[in-house]
Amino acid sequence: MYSVPVSDSRVRELISWYLRVLQRVVDIDWEGMEWRYAFPKVERRGGKLKVTVLYKVKVPVLPKDGSFKKRLRDELLGDCPYARHCVDAVIRAAYSVMESWRKRYLKGRARRARPRVRRRFARCKVTLMRVDYGRKTIRITIKPGEYLEVSWNRK
Repeated sequence: MYSVPVSDSRVRELISWYLRVLQRVVDIDWEGMEWRYAFPKVERRGGKLKVTVLYKVKVPVLPKDGSFKKRLRDELLGDCPYARHCVDAVIRAAYSVMESWRKRYLKGRARRARPRVRRRFARCKVTLMRVDYGRKTIRITIKPGEYLEVSWNRK
C-alpha cells in the first residue's frame, strides 16, 4: 500500500463514499456479532502448564457465513455508484477492521465499543488496477468505463 498524492475531485468523492460505506458495514457487522463465553484454558507449552485465558470472558464472534456476506453485498450494491469491486473492497476492509478490534479487545487493549473509522483512505483491489511500468502510471477503474490515471514518476 502506498500513499499517492492526487488532486482530483473524483478521488475525494470516492474516498468520502468509501468511508461512509465502510462505517456502515462495520456497524452492520457489530449488530450481527455474537457474544459467547470463553472459559479458562490450561495448555502445556514447553513442558510447563500455562493458562491462556485467566478468567471467564465474553468473546465476540463475527458473522462470517456466506449468506450474511451475500445479503450485505446485495444491500450495498443497491446504492453503489462505483464499480462492484469497490463494494467487495469495502467489505474486506470492514472485516479487517473488526478482526483487528477483536484481537485488541481480547488482549485488553480495546474497549467493548463499536470501532470508528477515523483515517481517510480507500483500498483498491488488484482487479481494479492496471500498472504500466513503461510510463510509470497506474490506471484505476472508478466506474465501469471511467478511469483515473495516477503517476508515480518523480519528474
